Amino acid sequence: MPSQDKPQRHYHTLSSEALDHLWGKKGDQEAKLTLEERKIIRDLATNPLTEIAEPQIRIAPRFWLQFKKNRSGRVRMWLELDESLTVEKIKGLWPEIRQWQKFLHDWQGSSSSVADRYLLSLEKRHRRGATYVDVAESVGDDAISWLVWYRGNDLEEFEKALSHIDDLSDEDMNHWASECSAALQLLRQAGAKNEESLRDWLFSAFKYLVSTRKLKTKPKVPVTRQNMIDTLKAFRKRFKLKDGVEKIG
Repeated sequence: MPSQDKPQRHYHTLSSEALDHLWGKKGDQEAKLTLEERKIIRDLATNPLTEIAEPQIRIAPRFWLQFKKNRSGRVRMWLELDESLTVEKIKGLWPEIRQWQKFLHDWQGSSSSVADRYLLSLEKRHRRGATYVDVAESVGDDAISWLVWYRGNDLEEFEKALSHIDDLSDEDMNHWASECSAALQLLRQAGAKNEESLRDWLFSAFKYLVSTRKLKTKPKVPVTRQNMIDTLKAFRKRFKLKDGVEKIG
């Protein structure tokens, strides 16, 4: 960790290439730390199974950025300020704050583009050789991964519900379908339209989570091959894909 009294260089506004140079060629420890911090936050923003909870990034003495993932899986950023910091000091650090905002946008997209970015990832899987059936199955895996992440947040109420899965009332299932709507939304985005099938999938997924069998059977994905064909066909019509399907243009 850099010294509290060390004059601050604007490491957080430098490109990763510049930081690599400072670390690799000059042995700059603060450049190495900044690269490691970016790796941590990128993992939090892109990996539904990350074990990182609520990391903090120090961008100046007594000035921290805190990152938290909400229940929908999106990472938000907060400023944690020492009471001695002035408005002028905050303004002076605005480039660093904006840079971290840009990182989050690049890694997880804006809220309005989340659905399209997810469909883009499915399109890329298909372009890389996965069949439509394979892509449909991967959507089920993504939804399960979200539930695993959600369960890993040590939510007592959710754990209690899982332990009594066979006794959940319709009202309880409606509640948890709402709480776990992010997982179900992935299935909807891929073309699943039958709400009863989605509810059945969620119930089976809950049982899958608590199963102690060595070879657990994953719930049947309510996304068909034809769903996937229709969904990606419509997606391609709406967007012109550039640079080897790396961007939505």
